[in-house]
Amino acid sequence: MCGRHREALREFRRILRRNPRDLDALYQVARLRTEMGKEVKARKLLGRCARIDVRGKWSREIVSQLKRLACPRSPSEGTIGED
Repeated sequence: MCGRHREALREFRRILRRNPRDLDALYQVARLRTEMGKEVKARKLLGRCARIDVRGKWSREIVSQLKRLACPRSPSEGTIGED
């Protein structure tokens, strides 16, 4: 895990300790987990986001992320952030 991911996760966790329902922080942690290859954790977080997102602020992004995680990637596709 790169240092920037680690720093971002630390900051989002700090926010979530104060407000466990902070939708912005939850969604960003889910995105980071996806980028880190932690897809099971990412799906759980996205499900939590969907339950909290009553106004639909992140609904399009949540659905998009869940669809990406549901589709198996071929090994040649690599991971997000690889060149």
